[in-house]
Amino acid sequence: MAARVAALALLALAVAGCADGGGGGVVPERDAEGRYVVLLTADNTFEPADARVPLGSTVVWRVVGANLHDVDGYAPGEDYSTVSSMWDPPRGLGRLMAEGEEFEATLDRKGTWLFFCHNHHYEEMKGRIRVG
Repeated sequence: MAARVAALALLALAVAGCADGGGGGVVPERDAEGRYVVLLTADNTFEPADARVPLGSTVVWRVVGANLHDVDGYAPGEDYSTVSSMWDPPRGLGRLMAEGEEFEATLDRKGTWLFFCHNHHYEEMKGRIRVG
């Protein structure tokens, strides 16, 4: 099941991505497994909100703090607050994640990938990862 969710995430990222990875972005810290980590914080932000990783990297979105979060993709120019899901089924991770829970995907296509939290879209909890 985890492999299926990861495969669906990659498909969604391919749909959401632009052709060019562009410049900018902060390289996230890596965990003990070598995965790049994007935090979903108690302040309802992604840290870093503008990330850059090498092609083929595994990225993990990890919840820190007491708030419940999820992560989903959206296409450039799309109103992300109305997205029902790009990672379907299930919606994004398929459930809200609590502190310490995580979602991961391996990004093997160059581009700029946009993501957000359904639960906190009204606070503009969104981010991007530039791959390549």
